[in-house]
Amino acid sequence: MKKLLLLLVITMVAACQDCEDDSGSINLLDCNLNTTVSTLAYQNSTSDPVTISFHAITENCLALDYTASGCDGSSWEVELIASEDILETNPPQRNLKFILTNQELYTAVIQQEMSFDISNLQVANNNSVLLSIDGITEPILYEY
Repeated sequence: MKKLLLLLVITMVAACQDCEDDSGSINLLDCNLNTTVSTLAYQNSTSDPVTISFHAITENCLALDYTASGCDGSSWEVELIASEDILETNPPQRNLKFILTNQELYTAVIQQEMSFDISNLQVANNNSVLLSIDGITEPILYEY
């Protein structure tokens, strides 16, 4: 029994180390989804119910952990859409929406993580911008 418990602990520690990089931060996925910048798309977009539970930025990549109801989440489609408008605050601010398209029956609560390339959200003549994402209480500071 002790050997089984030790094996379980070693497996859990190894699994947790896979989730972190050398800096101790969350391992961002491939950052292969692009962020859409379109005021029209921003204004006309609606999301199925979704809760963003965690966010992290590393370099030009924004990772979002989110939960929603569904079967297994395999058919979910997600988008990150920013308005073209830049609010003249210090630092400047952009408004964004995280959009989930969910056609699954609501039978379980599923958690997933997705990452987005946010380099196209940089504001000229600045080294940072606040990202105000619907569903997240406080804006996220993106420094570049």
